[in-house]
Amino acid sequence: MTILPRYLLRTFVPLFVLCLVLFTAVLLMNSFLKLFSLAVTKGISLVWILDCFARLLPYFMSLTVPMAFLVAMLMALGQLSERGEVMALRSSGFSFREMTWPLLALSVILSGLLLWVNHKVSPEGLHSFRKRQSRRPSSWPASTWSPTPSSTSARGGSTPRTRTAPLGSSRTCIWSRPGRSGGSG
Repeated sequence: MTILPRYLLRTFVPLFVLCLVLFTAVLLMNSFLKLFSLAVTKGISLVWILDCFARLLPYFMSLTVPMAFLVAMLMALGQLSERGEVMALRSSGFSFREMTWPLLALSVILSGLLLWVNHKVSPEGLHSFRKRQSRRPSSWPASTWSPTPSSTSARGGSTPRTRTAPLGSSRTCIWSRPGRSGGSG
């Protein structure tokens, strides 16, 4: 490999890894917070939570690798252009094809890897996660696994909904049961 492709990859790879970690962390944050609060309140082991993340990671990576590649490529080429290196390479006789072929080759390799991940690894990981989730210990309540919070109160009735009047007005309407309104209208 000549000096130019090594230089381009040395500029690109750290940005790609940084973007990949950042985007994956952002996507995992919601799941992490739910599982962490469950672990704290119910005493679930850290190994079980890490195993859940390991099973879901291929699915999230199939979403974050293309985003990270695009952002890292734009940042790397933008840095080269900002420092005037693209103009210097063009004036030295390099074409755009000669400057960008390492990134194109890396994109083809990552596309093949993602093809394998999306068709083999990610479905198996999601299936094993769902299977492991269905085999949760009986000491954990089933309501902790609902995707959205429950809309019923502790008494078993519906939660009151509040609607405020337009700005400047102090009126508030409260409905405790469907079809019956309370308060001032």
